[in-house]
Amino acid sequence: MSSQIIFCSADYTSNFFDSPEFFLTVLRLVGFLALPFHIFGGYCILFKTPKEMISVKWTLLNLHLTSCFSDWSLSFLGTLYFFVPLMGASPLGILTRVGMGMPEISYLLEVAIASVAASVVVILENRFYILSSKNLWWHRFRYPFLVFTYLTVFTFFYPIYIDMPAGSDNKRDLILQTLPCLSNRMRELPLYLVVEDRWQFIKWTGSESIFLCTCLIILFISIKWSLKQYGRNLSKKTLDLQKKLIRAIILQLAIPFSVIIIPTSYYSHFPYFIGSMNNIMFIIISNHGFVSTIVMLIVQKPYRDYSLKLLGVGGRGLKRRMGPPTGVKKIRAVSSNIATRNSNLTNHALLLWNGILSSISIPFHLFGAYCILFKTPQFMSSVQMPLLHFHFWTFMVDLMISVLVSPYVLVPTFTISVHGIFQEIGLNPGIQACLIVITIETMCFSINQILENRYMILINGNRIWRKIRVPWLVLNYLLIPFFRKGKIECFRGDFFHINWFASGGISKLPSKPSLVVSDWILSKSFLTLPCLPSEIRESKLFVLNEKLITILSDKTARLQKKFLKSLLIQIYTPALVIGASLIFLLMEYALGFYSQKANNIAFIYISCYGLAATIAMLIVHNPYRVFIVNIFRGIINFFGFRSAMRNESIVVVSSVVHNKNRI
Repeated sequence: MSSQIIFCSADYTSNFFDSPEFFLTVLRLVGFLALPFHIFGGYCILFKTPKEMISVKWTLLNLHLTSCFSDWSLSFLGTLYFFVPLMGASPLGILTRVGMGMPEISYLLEVAIASVAASVVVILENRFYILSSKNLWWHRFRYPFLVFTYLTVFTFFYPIYIDMPAGSDNKRDLILQTLPCLSNRMRELPLYLVVEDRWQFIKWTGSESIFLCTCLIILFISIKWSLKQYGRNLSKKTLDLQKKLIRAIILQLAIPFSVIIIPTSYYSHFPYFIGSMNNIMFIIISNHGFVSTIVMLIVQKPYRDYSLKLLGVGGRGLKRRMGPPTGVKKIRAVSSNIATRNSNLTNHALLLWNGILSSISIPFHLFGAYCILFKTPQFMSSVQMPLLHFHFWTFMVDLMISVLVSPYVLVPTFTISVHGIFQEIGLNPGIQACLIVITIETMCFSINQILENRYMILINGNRIWRKIRVPWLVLNYLLIPFFRKGKIECFRGDFFHINWFASGGISKLPSKPSLVVSDWILSKSFLTLPCLPSEIRESKLFVLNEKLITILSDKTARLQKKFLKSLLIQIYTPALVIGASLIFLLMEYALGFYSQKANNIAFIYISCYGLAATIAMLIVHNPYRVFIVNIFRGIINFFGFRSAMRNESIVVVSSVVHNKNRI
């Protein structure tokens, strides 16, 4: 590198998305979100794999474990902040804090990623071995082949590893000379140049990639050949099962593979350093295991059926043995001195995530409204408008929190700084706070309207309720804005709550608060919250009244109970999204401790309520779910795959298969 190449473009400027703080925050957030899915995926493989799939059970578990380990190595253990296209990085993970050097971390990450590819080879080899069980020569050759495959995983990076000097810093001056555009924050990091010539790195990693890809291609061709060669000796049912399983496995492998290919192609062709693109590229790569788990739970029928059964979609709903949690863990107060870091107080991350979630959720909301308006069948016409009403207000709640108001709240004092569209057009912050509260309360009352609609349908002969229901609904809607009148006070400038922050060790706020909610107002607001669940419980008890059910036919009663179950799942499942966040914020308020990162994450979760409600609606209601399945079926058929389902109905096939049909 004697010619002193500069990898910075002339117009490059650093921003928040380039920063290590953004990189670490997103990596860890996604990593913690993915952890429950990883655990659930492992549970499904271990305990929900049917006997017909026993031959592929352990290879699936091997792929799942290596994918999870790869994700956690990139997100938590190693966490390398890369300086692509220069072969340099800065170690920021847990292993660095315990004293592990950059050579060992690099070697671990390379082995973790390569082991995922080797696990894919093992799965395809397993399918080929099962299909060609009469082929004795492969029976003798397969174990040496598998051992050699895993040996290459541990040895291909070794020539680079032995040439890497120990420590976390290596050729810092060279990195700073070739990347003069690095910000001051990046210059403070430990800088390590893995290799000066990146083609040396590509030579060794490329040879391993060529070997593994060649194995995959040969095994795929061998599987296709085995299906034709040995398929004549199998029954039609067994052959169809084999084809479906192979198709599902290929989808499970191909979709997450694209998660790695796209960022890798960027690395190979882009000549300049752009920190934000590097961050996004490696965040995508670190989500490979998460995507792989989701795809596995969708494409493998036993796991898909079990997941839908837990959600109450098909089957008998939630199992009764799944009771309430046995205990509640104590939340440990966070020292306010920790919050002195400016990164915890900046609102850039919150605004960024609000914008991203809004961009993701708006298509879902529009699609949900389309389904309600045009895909609601005749027998659901009585609940069409209440569903649309509830859907609209859940969308408005998301829009208020994410875009229109975008509150930046400093709990435990509920000091609020607003940064949304309403603030840009000059709307009073107190009015903005009132609009958020009114929108949330209107959404909660729309839940009551849905349940009241069900009650009205069941007691169609009750003339008294038919006369008073419309005035009752109008009165409730009129009380919502007047109930909040005068209960939110707007203060400009400093307020006594600011003294709490100053005494707690925070000398600098991100901006002056636009609104401070006093304690007595907040207490009155929370005292009104129990009224909403009590009204919902009353409506539910009305609908479930056995006296009303007994006057209906058995078929109608079953349909009403099933539809009510879907409604309750649609209503209460999204509540779990915000329940934990609200509990945390209330405990922060009660105990008086402060952590702005936790506050931001809590409000990000709250802003996802409408998105979660829309997804739950599309899943639990059969007409909308079938419509979505038909869309995916058309997409699959368009790309040349045969659908496993009929056009008009979903056929439930018995899971009892004879031993001779075992896969």
